[in-house]
Amino acid sequence: MDEKELLRVIASSKIFKNWHWLSYHFGSQINGRPHPLAQAVISACLICEAKMPGYAPQFIERLAGVSGREKHMPDWEQLLQQLAELHVISWVASWYGEGLATFELEPTTQQSKKNPEILFSTATQNVGVEVKAPAIFKHWESRSGNPIQFASRFAPKEVIEKLVGDQSSTLPRDNPVKDFLISANEKFSGFASRDPGFIGILVICWDDHIYEPISSLIQPDCGLLTENSFFRDQDGRPHRFDNISGIILIRHLYQLVRACRDEPLMDGISHPLDYGKQGQFPWKAFIQNPHGRPVPKEVLECFDGREICDEMGAEYRPQEFIMWL
Repeated sequence: MDEKELLRVIASSKIFKNWHWLSYHFGSQINGRPHPLAQAVISACLICEAKMPGYAPQFIERLAGVSGREKHMPDWEQLLQQLAELHVISWVASWYGEGLATFELEPTTQQSKKNPEILFSTATQNVGVEVKAPAIFKHWESRSGNPIQFASRFAPKEVIEKLVGDQSSTLPRDNPVKDFLISANEKFSGFASRDPGFIGILVICWDDHIYEPISSLIQPDCGLLTENSFFRDQDGRPHRFDNISGIILIRHLYQLVRACRDEPLMDGISHPLDYGKQGQFPWKAFIQNPHGRPVPKEVLECFDGREICDEMGAEYRPQEFIMWL
């Protein structure tokens, strides 16, 4: 499939049959006025198509399917989540040159009908990739309007209430992160059970407040990957996600929103789905799951994952309590 063929798929899709958030962007592209977001989506789809035949029309069909409800904000959030997936998958597909890895779209096993986004295999490793992004708009409103934010469940309820007093506050975003872990762990389970060396990578696409998922995962008093996790099994033990090897946290949601709004992109990226320059800010934070298989160096290099350290900045440290001035 080439660009002209993919444009025909787009032109005949529900993007133009129903009301759609991205009809302007793709309409400009089809009418000979290239739009940065539409062009980025097309280019990324073709990168994936070269490694996974059928990916491009399938992705457009999914994208077009989120239509029919005029200015319905949850639909926009769903589209952002799909774009976040394409952002990551196209990068991984482009990272491995011809013959260095094979790719499988939405792979399945006999053990489970649930499947991750892709499975790619190198000469030494089978790697499953699951990409998640949160619904974010209501949280943005809360965070921007409240003077106090709790980034984690670091204290009992009565302590929290004393800190807050009569002020309004923004609660932690740890439940979506918990759901991401549960989903990815289930999707990786069949692969991990049949392949002792399987590596499961969960990629979470967030906004610039990257301390929110980091705090949810590793804040010492309650983080989901710690012994003090707020998420406990029936026997009272912290719930484990053994099939997930590691988590990559990237801060790209703002870029996607800006691209949809035709606003300038930030941090020197060249197009809306640009993964960024290797080893440069904004960092892609990596957290090794203490109960998962160690992530090999070559896989970390693919995702440009960097273990969290002080040099990355305060926004990459687990937080408890924030007062916005």
